[in-house]
Amino acid sequence: MNDENAPATAEAEPANPPSKPWWRFLQREDWIVVGWVLAISGLFFVFGTKAYQILANKWTVGFHGWLELWSRWDGDQYLRLAKLGYTNDSVWKAWLYPLYPWCIRFVAWIAGNYVVSGLIVSGAALFFAAVLLRRLVSIDFAPEVALRSVWFLL
Repeated sequence: MNDENAPATAEAEPANPPSKPWWRFLQREDWIVVGWVLAISGLFFVFGTKAYQILANKWTVGFHGWLELWSRWDGDQYLRLAKLGYTNDSVWKAWLYPLYPWCIRFVAWIAGNYVVSGLIVSGAALFFAAVLLRRLVSIDFAPEVALRSVWFLL
């Protein structure tokens, strides 16, 4: 028995459409920026280490020696804040903003090393800043100008 007056039933759409993986949110130009960030960060890491070895005439031994080169000057202060936090009697209490040491402490809880955590947090911040800068500039200007602005940032 066919009821011609009955409404046609359409296939029901799923209530929650499947979500895309995180890397699908990046556009083609964003992947160019990611490549630049990784390449330049790696080059600076190697160049800085080799420059220290040549200028100071001291050789770094192993990966740990390479990491310790990056925990100097204000990096040491940020690492101290990440390890010990702010205290009332500390001279570090008013110098630095707390978000970066908090992020280092959180990542160190996972990674187990404060210097590695500082490099991870700094690299992630550079990655997001570069992608965000490219997207913001591309709103008002051509894609070439947006990529050039990221290149000048790096």
